[in-house]
This record gives sequence, structure tokens and C-alpha cells, in this order.
Amino acid sequence: MLEWARETLAYQVSLHSADSSVLDSDQLIWSLAIVCGSVEKIQASLREQDFLRQAFNCLFTTQTKIGSWRHYAPLFHYRQTGNAYCYVFESFAVLLQTALHSRAEFTRAVLRDYFERLLNLWQYARSTQVRIDESGKLVAWSSGHRTNNPAPESWATASVFSYAQALRRLAGIWTRESALLSLPRKVIYTSKEKAKADLIQRTRTWGSDKSLGDQIWSMFINPPKVEDPLEPDNHPIGHEFARSAILYGPPGSSKTTIVRALAGVIGWDFIELHASHFVAEGMPDVQRKADEIFSRLMELDRAIVLFDEIDELVREREKSTQGESDMFGRFLTTSMLPKLAELWDSRKVMYFVATNHIALFDRAIARSQRFDAVTFVSPPSFEIKINQLKRLLRDNFGKTMEFAISAADIEGTFANFGPTTTNADPLAKSNGILAKFALLRWDELAELAMRLTEVTRKSKVDKNTFSIALSKLRDGRWRTNREYVNYLRDQEYERRDCSMSNVWMVEGIDGNELSGRIRATPAGRAYTTALTDASKIRFAGYVVQPLGNGRLQLTRK
Repeated sequence: MLEWARETLAYQVSLHSADSSVLDSDQLIWSLAIVCGSVEKIQASLREQDFLRQAFNCLFTTQTKIGSWRHYAPLFHYRQTGNAYCYVFESFAVLLQTALHSRAEFTRAVLRDYFERLLNLWQYARSTQVRIDESGKLVAWSSGHRTNNPAPESWATASVFSYAQALRRLAGIWTRESALLSLPRKVIYTSKEKAKADLIQRTRTWGSDKSLGDQIWSMFINPPKVEDPLEPDNHPIGHEFARSAILYGPPGSSKTTIVRALAGVIGWDFIELHASHFVAEGMPDVQRKADEIFSRLMELDRAIVLFDEIDELVREREKSTQGESDMFGRFLTTSMLPKLAELWDSRKVMYFVATNHIALFDRAIARSQRFDAVTFVSPPSFEIKINQLKRLLRDNFGKTMEFAISAADIEGTFANFGPTTTNADPLAKSNGILAKFALLRWDELAELAMRLTEVTRKSKVDKNTFSIALSKLRDGRWRTNREYVNYLRDQEYERRDCSMSNVWMVEGIDGNELSGRIRATPAGRAYTTALTDASKIRFAGYVVQPLGNGRLQLTRK
């Protein structure tokens, strides 16, 4: 059948290209639909693609001014009423459906060039509809096959609706693709495994009594999502699940990396927006640019959006840092509030704001139904940093060093920072230079490894040696007491919307246990709860052991 279809298609392309009086666009479209169904062969052959482009071009050159196609050779003959012809919507419904195959990127791309022609065909459908009730709201169609009985037909009506549904889906896909092209989309990870490894590493943070990894996984990764990229009108995120958060914490605490890795794990598109994108065309056009950006975001689905370094856009509206009225900040904050609410309501994307200065944020923008959580991201944990230091010393300097220092030694210096601390003073050995290691950025560890090789030849690093190496870091005067006072204070800003559900993946039980509370999902057995702290989850008769990253191990007592 495929060989026959390709031969017929070639014959009709020849007749159409020659503007023959015996061309038949019905035969062209049906053979084209059959050949386009063989997506594997099309994707692998440039020759086949060029041939099909010409076939589509031939097809649309015979479209009439009213948006339809004329009748060609009849399908068969009715003895009483005459010839029966192909119904154009039945033909085009089948053709468009070939473009809705998961691997039919080529067919979708070619059809996109004829979107206006396809809309014209839809306008023809609207002009031929028959109203079948007194209110005029119910409509149907007739194929026109039976000249003596033009009453509406169920199969003809179904053909028109099939065409309309396929066109709706394609229009949504093309709109999403257009929006992605106009936004700063980034491809960070080549595999979900690499993204998962980065997310696990970067969510192991310093000194928190709650697991950041558990929060990220149970709130944003584990909840089930509608996975159908070819249905743009789906809402991938359920009503009861989180889709937004403010991530805040000291510089270098991997906030941006966490969101990038989250997108990689889920497999969604990743968009990264900065304040510069909003002011790219100058101050007079800020409102228009903001409207344009958010209108594009509303056209996305299955995407993760990061608003990074936008502190100036969302700070408190009453006063600027100089104490004067800040029209710029006030406008952008006011402008963003309803747009964020619309994005939240759409349930099609997840969005995050990463900031170093949560205290400057406008209180209104962090409200529920704009952000589901305000989450503190502490710097990488002591163990993660020490392991990275060991790796850098080994790989870059050929040295193997052990560290006679603990997280408790570092945290013991935090007592030096309090309300009476002079914030502008730089860190000094007298008030605990060891504290610098807690807020040390990931990218500064390479320099610390180099400083360690300069200050000691020993294989064991004690507190004094570690302090000397830290004091030699070239960080200028930016890391003063203020950063440590803020670090200890800012943890109090954490909050979340407790009406949102979290999903934990459960191991250690079979399908019959706790069926009333734990359900089977494609990803495994899942428990839905408002709790984000694994240590507070209880099951009568079971020991609950947190495994990290949104997972629980249940063992019978």
C-alpha cells in the first residue's frame, strides 16, 4: 500500500506541477497522508523531505478562493442520486492527524507554512454549517453527496470536528514553538541522569533541619503530571500541587543550578529570564516588554521558568533604598502581580524566582497563588564542600589531604554574629574567620584548594591551617559581617502554602498494603500529604525511614 501511495503521489505531483487538466487533488491528499504516516522514513531522508514539500505545495495551489477544493473524480455512483465525492474535511482530518505523531516534526514544520490556508478551510466550514436547533447554538454539516437530500449527516459533522480538533492541537503546538523561539530557552542537560546527579548534590545544603532535596522532590518532581506534548490545552499540573516558589539564600548557594537541574530531571523546557530582558528596549517600553514576555509565557506548556536576579523588579514599593519614591520598582511590581497570578492559574508551567535578598521583596508578591513556597537555600553542606576540596586537591594538585575540622567547628563561630555586630566590618580572625567556609561559593572552592597547597605541605589540615587558607581568598571586602548576620536572620522568612499537596515515593511495601493511603502510579507507589518534613510522617504499625529526595522506606514493626 505504501509503494502504491508513493507512486500515486509522484504521479499527482507531476500532474499538479504541470498544471494538468486531469490532476486530482483528492488522490494527492490521500496518498500524501499515507506517505506522511511513515515518519521514520521521512526523518531519515532529505530526498523524501524535498519530495513531500513539493507535494504540499502542489496541494495548496489548488485551494479555491473560498477556502475549499473542487470535486475531482468521484469515489462511486449512487443509482438514484448520482456521483459521490471525497469530502474535503474527511481528507484533511486524516492528513493533519499524521502531523500529530510524536516523531512527525517534519510534517508539522511543513504544515505550519500553510497555517493561513488551513484557517481559510475552517472559515469555509463555518460558512457551510447548518443550525439544527431553535437557539442556533447547535450546528452540523452536510457533505453535499446527496443532491436530493442536503440534510446534515453525522459522519460529515464528525469529519469537520475531527479536522477542527487536529487544527486546534497543531495551532497550540506552533504557538508554543513560536513562544520558545522568542524567549531565552536554554538546553543545559543532555540526560536526565546527569540532571538528577546535580540536583541531588546541590540540594545537600548546610545546617538545615529540613531536607531541601525532600522539599524539591516532593513538591515539584514526584507529583503526577499529564505528559502529552501533542495536546497543548492540557493542564500538566494538578489543582492541588505546587508550581511556583521563591528560592532565596546567600550568593553561590546553587539556586540557579537547582532550578536548571529540576527542569532536566522532569524533562521540561527551561527558560531563564533576568531583569535585563524586561528593560532590553529602554525604560519607556518596560510595560510593553513585560506584557510581551508574559504573553509568551502564557503560551508555553511543560516548561520551567526561572526569574533570576530580578530583585529590583519585586522589591518593596513604598520606598527605594535611598528613601525616595521608586516609580520604576513600584510599576514593575504592580505589573507583575496579576501576571504571576495568571501564570499560576494556568497550571501549565512551573516558575521560580532566585534571589539573594529576600528582605527586600515586596510582601504582596510572595502571597499564596503567586508563590507556593518561599524556600531558604543554604550553601552546600560541609561534607559536600570538603569532598569537592579533596577532589580538587587530588585532580589539580596531585595531593591527598585529610581535614581535622568539622561542621561544628565552623558553626561554633556563628555565635560571634548578632544584632550588636558592626555589619560593615570585614571578617577577622578574632571573630571567626572559619565562618567564611559556610558561605563559600561553589566556584571559590578551587581557589581555596590552591591556597591550602600554599600554606601547608602536610597531609592533614587543622583549624589553624584552614583559617590561614581562608583568609588568603581574594574576595576583597564584599564578604563582611553583614552577610553572616543576614544568613542567620533570613532563615526566618521561609514559608509555604500548606493547602498544596506533596507527594512522597514509598518503598518497602507491596501492592496490597496501605492501599487506602498509598496509590500506585507509573513512577511507583506514592503517598500524598501536606507534609514536607519526612521526619513528621507516620504510618501506624510501620517504621518510616526517610531515604532523601522525596522517598520513604516503610518497614513493618
